[in-house]
Amino acid sequence: MSSSNNKSALKLFGIISVLALSFWAIFYVSTDTYQKKAKVRQERAETINKTEKSQKPNQVVLKKNERHDVGRTSLVYKGVEKNTIFVDLYLLDLDPKQSYLKKIKMSEAKKELDLGGVKYNLINANERFLTLKILRLSVTP
Repeated sequence: MSSSNNKSALKLFGIISVLALSFWAIFYVSTDTYQKKAKVRQERAETINKTEKSQKPNQVVLKKNERHDVGRTSLVYKGVEKNTIFVDLYLLDLDPKQSYLKKIKMSEAKKELDLGGVKYNLINANERFLTLKILRLSVTP
């Protein structure tokens, strides 16, 4: 007799627990805090998707602090400050672990610029992304 009471009490506890968790989840998802966080995540995802879709074969989109290989070089965009673009250049043939900080004035970048033998033109630079058009890749034997 007591085992059937224990089973029914356990079932009742389980049902109440499931209902309580369901109501809590619905309440949490409907709060302003959760919805603001979800909106920010969605906006970030859309920005990244736009960047990836807009990338063309003859251009490079560098995300801040992420390494990107172009030919025999690697570039890491460090940001822009006072009309100066900061890029770490890695020469893979020389030493792939050694970075060379390049400070590029915005006015110079709009003209042709040379980073490790690769010729670029500046398309856009902001806090998060640097977009460069590849004019010429150097050929290294």
